[in-house]
Amino acid sequence: MRKNIIVALVLVCAVTLCACAIRPAQGSSGDKILLGREEVSEPVLEWAESKADGAEGVFRKTFGEWDAYVVLMGEKPTAGYVVRVENAGMSGGKVWIVDVVFESPAPGDMVAEVITYPYEVFSVPKGTPVKVCSVQPDGSTVDLTIK
Repeated sequence: MRKNIIVALVLVCAVTLCACAIRPAQGSSGDKILLGREEVSEPVLEWAESKADGAEGVFRKTFGEWDAYVVLMGEKPTAGYVVRVENAGMSGGKVWIVDVVFESPAPGDMVAEVITYPYEVFSVPKGTPVKVCSVQPDGSTVDLTIK
């Protein structure tokens, strides 16, 4: 029993560390995007975590000179679910295009049985247009509605 608990805790820690990757990017016009939990400000992170209570979708809120976005996967029954920014770049020097991938554990994967709320967060300079797209398994993208 104790060994199972230790294995579950190790898996949860590994998934958490992978989800917290820092991925800053630079737009062609010099505008910066802050990607990942380690890059955004503490108030943005607190807001994002407050939204990650089972909601799903893309939400935006302004914090000073930054517009923050959180991409939420909703409540999941186990570890192993991840929201990952696959690509972020400035299109035509005017619009940030942010491609996200929603990952799920494969059938048969050993995952911790714990309720999770996967999300990713990013910020762009206030007023910068953003388009968030979900990358599908076939490589196509679907535009996500920003609330």
